[in-house]
Amino acid sequence: MIDTNDQKEKNKEILNNIICSQKESKKSILTLMQSFAESTDPIDIRFVDEIKNIFEDLKTSLDICNNSINLSEKMLQEIDNSDLFNTIVLDNFTNATIDSQTDTIDENHQTSADNQKNDLSTTEAPATIENTEVANNSEQCNNTLEEDKYEENTLIISEIDKKVVLPYELKTLKDKLENSDNTYSSIDDIINEKYTLPISLYKNPFISRFRESYKLMRTKEKSSIKEAFDLGFELMFNYNLHPAIITACKNLDELDIYLDYLESGETNKFNCFKIKFEIPPTVVKSKHSY
Repeated sequence: MIDTNDQKEKNKEILNNIICSQKESKKSILTLMQSFAESTDPIDIRFVDEIKNIFEDLKTSLDICNNSINLSEKMLQEIDNSDLFNTIVLDNFTNATIDSQTDTIDENHQTSADNQKNDLSTTEAPATIENTEVANNSEQCNNTLEEDKYEENTLIISEIDKKVVLPYELKTLKDKLENSDNTYSSIDDIINEKYTLPISLYKNPFISRFRESYKLMRTKEKSSIKEAFDLGFELMFNYNLHPAIITACKNLDELDIYLDYLESGETNKFNCFKIKFEIPPTVVKSKHSY
């Protein structure tokens, strides 16, 4: 006669082994997701379909791991709470998990790693008392003229200057300049170092949308890798969305607002920051031939 307690312990051991195995697989998958998302290696746009398949494989594998872990933990509770645990159900579940799910995860994991490796192979004199007021007025005028050249709270995407300037507030820059301990010599220095990016960063919009969405979630929203990956996967196919706009958003709320207006064709109503595109004029060829 089989000892019920012995059987229960064996079943619990099997389930705990499954949980440990699936958690290790999940850890590997998340590491691969993070490695891809945080990589700065250029990716050939010709491999877009393959990259899409890699992402789908990773998401599927992660879902398999999570489902397996959840089911195993639920069954562990059933064993502890019931004297009539159905060992046949456990046997079927164990076989399906070990022989099918784990194999699928390993296959997808290896394929994704290989594909990623291949794809990634293809940045003043003192003023007199009577002249003090005149000097002050002159200085104030000069400061005003100086400040007029700055475009506050504006995202500038310049194909002409080959750069992207993120939104900023002059007050913030002035405070940073005053407290920089001579790190910066001017407001322009701060803008160039902290708010200016090469437009080449967005050369591949497909991948840039994914990576900028991922960074927004991880850095600004402090989300999980999976949540960041999900948003990146969702937005990488939004071809009307310039990736620099994702970079410029302070948080997910701003991005959601812009996406709503983008969908309705009313981006002119977006007021979190201004968006300015600088595009070279189109050269029209003359119809006359000489």
